[in-house]
Amino acid sequence: MDIIKTLPLEKLNGCTFLTIIDILQLAGLALMIMALIQEFKINKYVVLFSAFLISFLSPFLWGLTLNIPAADQIFELLWGDQPIGFSFIANKIAFPIFPWLSFPLLGMFLGDTMKKTNNPNRTFMYFGIGGLVVLLIGVAISYNNIEYHFNDYYHSRQGAMLFMGGFVVFWMYISKLATDTLPANKLFDLLFKWSKGVTNIYVTQWIIIIWSIAFFGINQSSYETIILLIFTFTFASHFINEFIRFRQNKCRIQQED
Repeated sequence: MDIIKTLPLEKLNGCTFLTIIDILQLAGLALMIMALIQEFKINKYVVLFSAFLISFLSPFLWGLTLNIPAADQIFELLWGDQPIGFSFIANKIAFPIFPWLSFPLLGMFLGDTMKKTNNPNRTFMYFGIGGLVVLLIGVAISYNNIEYHFNDYYHSRQGAMLFMGGFVVFWMYISKLATDTLPANKLFDLLFKWSKGVTNIYVTQWIIIIWSIAFFGINQSSYETIILLIFTFTFASHFINEFIRFRQNKCRIQQED
C-alpha cells in the first residue's frame, strides 16, 4: 500500500508519462540544440556566454504561460514549473531545459577548446583556475540565502548553477592532476571501467532502484539501510556492467573471426 500512496495511480497515465521530463529527455533535447549550434558554426565564446545567460535568466522564465494549451505544453518542456502532486517529485519537469542546458553548453565549450589547443596541460590549468573562481562566486552569491539559490535542486537558481558549473570544471582539473601525477593503480582501473560503462551502470541502477521502491518505499528507510542499499546497488551495477562488457567483447571477437 505504501507504494500506491507514493505513486497515486489515478495520476499515472500515458499523458503523464509522456510529459514528465527527466534527465534523458533533457539530454535528447540538448543534443538537438547542440547539433544546430554545430550546423551554424556558432562561435564557442557565444556558446559559453549563452550557458551563463541561461543560468541567470532561467528563474525569471519558470512558470511563464500564455494560457494557450499547445504553447504552454512546449513551455513546460523549456522551463516548466507545474506541480504534479507526487510525494517525491515537485514538478512534472524534473530537468527543464532552462537552466540545465547551461551544462551541455559548458561542456561543448570545453570540448571545442581542448580539440584546438596546442598545450593541453596549460589549457587544463586555465580551466581549473576559471572553475575555482566561478565556484567561489557561486558560493558568495548563495551564502546569504542558500535555500533560495539551491531551491528544489531541479530548479536551481543563479548562485547554485555557478557553484555547480565551477565545481565540475575545477574537479576536471583536479582529476587531470591526479591521473598525471599518481601511478596507475586498481582504483584508477576501476574508475576507468565505470567511465566506459557509464550508460550500462546508469540504466542498471535506475532499474534496480525503481523496483526496490516496492520493498523499501521512498524516504522510509533508516540511514543504515540506505548505506547498505547504496553499497548493494553499486556492487550489482558493477558486476552487471562487467557481464555486459564481457558479452560485447565476446560478440566482437566472434564477428572478427
